[in-house]
Amino acid sequence: MNLEKLEKIFVIIAVFLLTDNAFNFLNKETMYLNDDTFEGDSTKQAVLLSVYALTFILLFLRKGMLSKTITYLFKEKWLLFLMVIVVISFMWSHLPELSSRRVVAMVGSTLFGLYLSVRFNLRTIVKLLSTAFGVIIVFNLFGIVFFSEYTTYVETRGEVWQGFFSHKNHLARFAILAFVTLLVMFLTTKKSRYKVITAALTIASLLLLIKSFSATAYILLFIVIAAIPLLRRFRLKNYLEISVLAFMLSGLSGLALYALFNANQLLAYVGRDLTLTGRTDIWAAAIDAVAREPFFGYGFSGFWAGYYGPSQQLLMATGKDINHAHNGFIDVALQIGIVGLIVFAILLGLTVFRSIKMITSNSSYLNLWPVLYLILLISMNISENVLLRQNDLYWILFVTVSICVYKHTVSAKEHNTEIKRTRKRLVWA
Repeated sequence: MNLEKLEKIFVIIAVFLLTDNAFNFLNKETMYLNDDTFEGDSTKQAVLLSVYALTFILLFLRKGMLSKTITYLFKEKWLLFLMVIVVISFMWSHLPELSSRRVVAMVGSTLFGLYLSVRFNLRTIVKLLSTAFGVIIVFNLFGIVFFSEYTTYVETRGEVWQGFFSHKNHLARFAILAFVTLLVMFLTTKKSRYKVITAALTIASLLLLIKSFSATAYILLFIVIAAIPLLRRFRLKNYLEISVLAFMLSGLSGLALYALFNANQLLAYVGRDLTLTGRTDIWAAAIDAVAREPFFGYGFSGFWAGYYGPSQQLLMATGKDINHAHNGFIDVALQIGIVGLIVFAILLGLTVFRSIKMITSNSSYLNLWPVLYLILLISMNISENVLLRQNDLYWILFVTVSICVYKHTVSAKEHNTEIKRTRKRLVWA
């Protein structure tokens, strides 16, 4: 077996491990408590550290890959600036020991995202993710059938599926990402055998999503389904059309979120109230906490530590036992301040713009995947938090998408430059 096949197997296994399914299966009785606990799981830490170490070794073994990765990191300077702020934030962290440990995991997570984007092209990345997600879907369906006492529970709306995730919302996060990825794979696959398998897995991911009873996931599903024909319809040839599409996508997301906040019947159906199960109260208290350390925040992972850290005042004010602000952007500000949030916003904005512009050259279903992923990421972080988190698949894929669309932008510029040079030669000839 050659190195390339081993690398692909390694990626599939790594993605599986990053969902925590394997660790939760081994600790079924306590997996409900594994939601980003203060001390963390030592076994998980050791395994994932090994994954990141192996990532570095693979970059080193491939001739020129390590230097290429470093080059792309320096070219995408906003990602580099963001990581510098994260790494040095332990210096002002309110929980320096915890920050130091998690910074190591964050660097490893970012390295894995860089490895995916530099080592593989977009088609291969989507294919590898589809394979890994298929394994995870089958694994969770197996758990729901044979370990239902751990993977399901009953509430007023009926049987809720959680799978081998520490919370039903985590299953929903995975399911919507798997649905988008598998749908793109289905639409781009030509072989009938693979189409049948991909279609079955896409339907299975939709089933997991529906049975998780996650209001956020339902709305994200609506946004994605509405966005696909919209993105395919537009043949974007100038900045004005790109801006119009970006505005329309923002409007679509805003409309869906407005419905979540204001449609009483919808909220009643999914078991929510007009404060989104208290989220607005949490946001207000979290913003007050940001105001106390506005510029550089409390340090990476330096805020949420239960009643033993800076989060004590927020927990007492809201009366809720939580470990994040239920808003990714607020959590970024809590960790690395307004300065860090601005750097991240610039990086996100550039990535969104490049991913939309990527469709101008070819509006294939494959090229839609980065845009659809970013729609999920932005929309999800309004009421959840999957930004700037160590060992988190959403963060890893954000790094991957950022570099992938940057690579496409660079190659498109080089292609256009070469065309201009060829035309000049023809004129002079």
